[in-house]
Amino acid sequence: MFDAVSHLDVRTLMVVLLWGNVLSAILFLAYYGTVSRRGNSGVIYLPAKCIQALAYLLLLSREHVPDSLSVILGNCLLMLGFYLEALTMLSVIEELRPNFLPLTVILMMCIAGFVASEHIYPNSSLRVAVSSVCVFMIVIFPNLRMMVSRNTTKFKRLVGVFYTLLLVVLLPRAYVAITGGLSILTNSHIQTFTFMAMVLILLFGLPAYLLLIKEKSDQMLCVMATTDYLTGLANRYVFLEAAERTFERCRIASQSIAVIFFDVDFFKNINDTYGHAFGDVVLTQLGRIIRESIRPSDLSSRYGGEEFVILLPDAGGETAGKVAQRIRDAIAQTVFPGHADFSLTISVGIKDGVPEKGDSLALFIGQADTAMYSAKRSGRDKVVEFNPLLNYACDIN
Repeated sequence: MFDAVSHLDVRTLMVVLLWGNVLSAILFLAYYGTVSRRGNSGVIYLPAKCIQALAYLLLLSREHVPDSLSVILGNCLLMLGFYLEALTMLSVIEELRPNFLPLTVILMMCIAGFVASEHIYPNSSLRVAVSSVCVFMIVIFPNLRMMVSRNTTKFKRLVGVFYTLLLVVLLPRAYVAITGGLSILTNSHIQTFTFMAMVLILLFGLPAYLLLIKEKSDQMLCVMATTDYLTGLANRYVFLEAAERTFERCRIASQSIAVIFFDVDFFKNINDTYGHAFGDVVLTQLGRIIRESIRPSDLSSRYGGEEFVILLPDAGGETAGKVAQRIRDAIAQTVFPGHADFSLTISVGIKDGVPEKGDSLALFIGQADTAMYSAKRSGRDKVVEFNPLLNYACDIN
């Protein structure tokens, strides 16, 4: 089997690559109907496949078209096609807006280097070596990102490793071309294995790309299902589920736990005066402030409307008071662009203690809520702690 593979005709493999790219483009369109449904990555993927197909067509037509078309344009289009395919990978694997500049610089350097070498020393072996190194440099960048990125997943890492293993064959091909002489259509073991690797990349590329999109979509759906879209905090359902487990753990370990419950003062007036869009900005800023004011082990949620709740495991009223004050201070220092005269306050209620048998998370939240309403009745913009002995709330400002 190894011997049979090693003697495959290079021209035949290039024909497979030509029609394989055409088929990938057709399947992509058939699957999605319109590339706009997948955003920028889908818009880029289709021309990537078409350009690669055209490049292989030009490379196969060496005997029938001028070298300026077959050699220079064909290789440059091949680099451009792989560059666009690499962009699709970057657009999928990057969590934020992808940075295309490094890859674009690499492409420009590769094309300039190839064209310059062709004018200075138009040799078929040098041409094969330069094009091999250029394609490797263009495609290796997103694969390294998939393997070493801080936010990568097991699947992304596997895709990156597989692509890299297939791309590595381009480097010995470049070495053989320089040392032993090689042209684009030369039949040899290294040529066969190089184009077989390209065929495997072609076969692997489309399903890998679609699965990467699905993985990203699944992650987005997970975030949408568990996170409040304005504040970035956990939604009420997810918070209560995690908080119940934390509450029970603290009860078993006899550890103190604290609940902070606060509400934005006069939030309805904010919406009525400045508009709901500005109200959303206020909530977004509150989410940011909360995330920056609590520990990684603490839980927080937009509980409903303009109400927020924070659960602090292994913490007492003093710690909760400091956290609440930290949030109040941060809110007071927040400047809202276009509304320099706007000021924001919150009313805060705190309930802390070691959960006993019969206590529940709902009880702690309810008593923190009671303390918060006491803060509102006593003038707002206050932090009030629930007193379990007297069964009422005490101002701790």
